[in-house]
This record gives sequence, C-alpha cells and structure tokens, in this order.
Amino acid sequence: MQPDQTHRRSGEGRIRRRATDRLGDAVGWLLSTLALFAVVAAVVVAAQVHGNVLARAEHEAATRTQVQAVVVTDAQALPSPGGGPLPSLSVAARWIAPDGIERTGPVTVRGAVDVGASVPVWVDRTGMAVPAPTEPGLALAAGIFAGIGLTGGAAFLLWLAWLGVQRWIFACNAAGWEREWAAVEPRWSGRIR
Repeated sequence: MQPDQTHRRSGEGRIRRRATDRLGDAVGWLLSTLALFAVVAAVVVAAQVHGNVLARAEHEAATRTQVQAVVVTDAQALPSPGGGPLPSLSVAARWIAPDGIERTGPVTVRGAVDVGASVPVWVDRTGMAVPAPTEPGLALAAGIFAGIGLTGGAAFLLWLAWLGVQRWIFACNAAGWEREWAAVEPRWSGRIR
C-alpha cells in the first residue's frame, strides 16, 4: 500500500463535518423536495381551478340568453373623475323573457341612457336579469393566478423555513466556535489560565 492510500483510509487529514452542517444539508434536501411537491400541487390546483371556472362558464352560457330591453326610467351618469370610463348605473327596463312573458326589473347600463333606449340584457331561464356569462378566457387566467399564487406562497414559506434553519445553524456554530476558542486560545497565545 502506498502511504497516501493509508492516509486516506485512516481518515486523517480529512475535514470533519459538524453535525449542524449535516443537519443543514438534510434540511436543504427536505425543503427542495417540498418545493418540488409544491410545484406539482400548484399545477394540479391550477388545472382544477381552470376546469371549474370553465365548467361554470359553459353552464352559464347554456342557461343564459341575451335579450333587448327597453329602458323605462332615465339614468344620468355622473362624469367620472379624470375622464375615465363611464360608471355603471342601475335603471328600470322591460324585456320579453324566453318564455314570452314581459318582465320589468333593474338592469345595469354604462353611462347616461334615455327612456326608450334599447339595451342588451342577459336573462336566465326564468326570465330574470342576471350578469353576463363568465368568459371562457377567465378560466385560463384563474388557473394561472391560482398556480402562481400557490407556488409563490409555498416558495415564500420554504424560504422563511430555510432562513430560520440557517439562522439557528449559525447560532449553534457561533456558540461552538466560542467554546472551541475558549479551549484553544490559551495554548495558542501562550497564556495559560
């Protein structure tokens, strides 16, 4: 055997790793694994949210109909500050429901509308005014935001956990270094206590 191989086998000359270093490595691997699980969970949740919103949009599109309503009261819009978009107002209007019966009720319009003006209104199967169906494009946006939100939240929590572990490890190492220095410093400096 060559001396170099004997030296390596006996473990002399190797830097001994502290328990805190090994713990830091283990926690790092654990948090990395949790991060991967969080990404997978975010993809699953995003797909579920997308599917749910898309199903709701399809249901609303199938159960709602757009009809023309005639405004029966005046609505005067107040000018929006800074010349932005006109505000939404609620006015009374009448329309013919899908079952052929005339209905009257509040509808939402943009800006000033005169009596007798025709405005589009979405109604359900009973003929009651309802909001417009959800746009299918919102399903994609909802899924993306859910995935990003979950991923961002998980990343933030894992980052906080990593910072906490690093701080604890640093405190343990600093205390250990103080103890070791207290034992070595008198011999190193030549002062014997």
